[in-house]
Amino acid sequence: MTVTVVQADADTPGVAQAVEYLLSCQNPDGGFANTPGGESNYAPTAQAAIALAQTGDLDRATKGDMLAYLSAHPPTDTSNYAGSLGRHIMGIVAAGGDPHDLDGTDYVQMLKDAEPSGQLFADSLIIIGLTAAGESDSQEVQDLIALYLQKQGTDGGWSWSPGGSDVDTTGMVVSALISAGVDPGSEPIQRASDYLRGIQDDSTGGFSMGNAMSSSPNTNSCGLAIMAINAVGQNASDWVTSSGKNPIDFMLTCQQDNGVIWWMPDSEGGMLFECTAYGALAMDGGFMPTIIL
Repeated sequence: MTVTVVQADADTPGVAQAVEYLLSCQNPDGGFANTPGGESNYAPTAQAAIALAQTGDLDRATKGDMLAYLSAHPPTDTSNYAGSLGRHIMGIVAAGGDPHDLDGTDYVQMLKDAEPSGQLFADSLIIIGLTAAGESDSQEVQDLIALYLQKQGTDGGWSWSPGGSDVDTTGMVVSALISAGVDPGSEPIQRASDYLRGIQDDSTGGFSMGNAMSSSPNTNSCGLAIMAINAVGQNASDWVTSSGKNPIDFMLTCQQDNGVIWWMPDSEGGMLFECTAYGALAMDGGFMPTIIL
């Protein structure tokens, strides 16, 4: 296996504290909960594996066997099953497993056979999951790449739903396309980068989703934007607005004393673990997938 990104300096602000919070959420069954002491779930467990592989802290998740948990707890989502399989495969690979044959289950073939949802954000996880499994040249990935390039908006972004581009979908798609082999210097990627530059919040340095779903800067959108910036080969700390703020500055305003990253500076939101895991991954210079077979 090879790490797909160069890790940032170990002194990156906020990353070490975020890692400590993630580790505090692991249970003796090997799985991770959304909060310390909560019930283990396959989604945060995969997110933890992906993030900890990026930061170099995977060997510190010693309360239980993370890979065994992922093997015993496959996704059960019905609304976004293919995307959930893609995330699960990323977690399996990051945790050191082979998704082609994990205890007799071929998750890669399952993902190839799964029906895409048609929702661009969700289906980008299909590309990323298959790429993590070493399948970026597969017909399924190549067909999705062609679809995404066709669906790019005139403003350079991609859209969660009809009505205009948004930061979350654009960030995910950029990471997916580049991880699967699309040239970061290509015209579609540069247009997407320009879109993100144009929608960055001047006063905070952060990013909102950019539409009515979330019009205020938040760490979910900002983390995904930072991943795209990393994927393009740039440094988010250089994306300084006229107010002197960059995206990492905003992420740190949302981090609490125990390392958890809230959704907004004054609101914890409902995605504490995801914001913290993907925030650590992004601030460490990474993008998904962090490990490729």
